[in-house]
Amino acid sequence: MRLSAVAFILAVAFGVSGCQPPADNAQTGDSAPASASSAEASPATAAFDLFRAEGAQVSWVEAQIGPARTVVAGERTYDIGDCTVRMQADDGVVTGYGVPLTAACSNLVLPVLAHFGLPETVEMTFGQFAEARAGTAFRADCLYLCGNAADPWVYLESPGPRVSPGIRASAPLVEGGIIDASFDLRDRMLAEGGEDYVIDARFNCDDTWSAAGREALAPFRIQEIQVGYSPIVRCN
Repeated sequence: MRLSAVAFILAVAFGVSGCQPPADNAQTGDSAPASASSAEASPATAAFDLFRAEGAQVSWVEAQIGPARTVVAGERTYDIGDCTVRMQADDGVVTGYGVPLTAACSNLVLPVLAHFGLPETVEMTFGQFAEARAGTAFRADCLYLCGNAADPWVYLESPGPRVSPGIRASAPLVEGGIIDASFDLRDRMLAEGGEDYVIDARFNCDDTWSAAGREALAPFRIQEIQVGYSPIVRCN
């Protein structure tokens, strides 16, 4: 009876130990593939060449960087690493993109700046942009009676030849210095052209105010670079 009891106890102990899961650092047949998979970078965090997006199918772009986070009309936003990029699309084809001039976006935006002969720095000012791109045109969404729906933006536009898209430097009117400089320019427009001229944004119809606009924006940092932009045209 004693031997039987001992045998029973040993059998139970052996059975319990055999059912225990392996230790956390134990190697199993399934653990190696899981580890290798977790080491791979996801498409959305890998570096992406924005030049390849221009004229590409949206489906191809999203196979490289993942789906859009938002889609509003023809504009789509993508998170590429820590950088949020905007892309314009028409009939499923990318026609342009905007990328912030920030440290988080430097790996995406610096090659774009180099391609267009611009200073390769995320600290670039409108003045530096104008020096590198001759004949830039001043444009703005709105300078007078703009309402509160959205912050207006100001731009320096540099059109490209037919085989190459144009490039545009832009910033929203949200900080004191650039707001004051833009509104000083607006007041000069009001004095010379009248309210209807400024309200209807007819300053976007030609280059009458481009030299003054370049001078006004020169000291301020660019917030976003846009390639393949849609020109602001509201001229009758």
